[in-house]
Amino acid sequence: MLKAGETYARAITGASGQAQIVVGAQTPGFLTLTVHKSYYRPYVATVGLTGASGPYLYVQTIAVDDDNIAPSMGDGDGQADAGETVELRLTLRNGGGAQATSVVGTLSENDPYNAITVLQNTVNYGTLGAGGSSQGSSAFLVSVGVNAPVAYQPVMTLVATSAQGTWPDPLVLPLRRPYLEHYSHVVDDAAPRGNGNGIVEAGEEIYYRVTLRNAGQDRATAVTGTLRALQASDHQPHPQVTVTDNSATFGTIAQDAQVQGDASRSPWAPSSTRRRSSSSSRSPTRSERRTPVPRRDGAGRARQLQRVRVPSSIRLTWRRSSSVDARGTTSSAPRARAGSTRASTTTRWTERPPSRIGICPASRATTTRS
Repeated sequence: MLKAGETYARAITGASGQAQIVVGAQTPGFLTLTVHKSYYRPYVATVGLTGASGPYLYVQTIAVDDDNIAPSMGDGDGQADAGETVELRLTLRNGGGAQATSVVGTLSENDPYNAITVLQNTVNYGTLGAGGSSQGSSAFLVSVGVNAPVAYQPVMTLVATSAQGTWPDPLVLPLRRPYLEHYSHVVDDAAPRGNGNGIVEAGEEIYYRVTLRNAGQDRATAVTGTLRALQASDHQPHPQVTVTDNSATFGTIAQDAQVQGDASRSPWAPSSTRRRSSSSSRSPTRSERRTPVPRRDGAGRARQLQRVRVPSSIRLTWRRSSSVDARGTTSSAPRARAGSTRASTTTRWTERPPSRIGICPASRATTTRS
């Protein structure tokens, strides 16, 4: 049920097909009732609202007091954060046409995660005249657990009781907490601790810097991190890695912010499968890299494609097929093309099988620049 700008309530029918909906409308008018079920056409109707002849009590406003003055204990930002004890001030309004006397509010929670505890659950509101409101004689007191779920909104119910009747009104209390996650990291293996390629390798001592991101709804303060090197197989300490500085400081991380901590140091012991001597640890030079040997025909000539390595360009030499090509030419004279692309790192080619009409296989050379 919906009354724009005032109330929205919903419920699920039971086995009998009936549901009870508590509507907290504040003024006369109309409610929109929508009934729906999967694979069925929704039923929409309008329900008229008239002013109550007697008193009608409901929660008008909610205020959170989380200062550090007892009995509340928090950071004073007006939000219910994880680990805080907050004073919850609920303003009751009488939307009916008659006064309500000896009003007492009782607060309860329906919290399957046990994220909140109501420490003070009753407040006296006295007498509320028609159209009148009151904050009560004191505030309700609610404790929020430090491990409250992220973006959690537990449901609470205030039952207002007077000499004229009882009115339950459900409400939610949005909870905020920080949520820290690994955002990125940097590996520093500069000489003389390593070879400076930014990769963790055996025999190096690295500085490992982690950046954390706060994906929660509240800032995180005094953040520190502890680094452990574990084996992927059983999550036990790795026998060949020693973390000599396992702590990092991040300070305060605001909501949606990223902060890089100071470096943790880890000497990586040589592994039996990755052990390298000082003479073999360097990468081969360009002249030492092996060049693929092209296939040759019966006469010893390179078949279809040949790559010639020169320092500044790639040169491709290919032979035309002796059969007629798409233009009807039968010439088999070698043809060559020299490209101006500099070959700074690696080169590869791909060959496709000859087509049925005897056209020379298409070839492609690719140069990867450094």
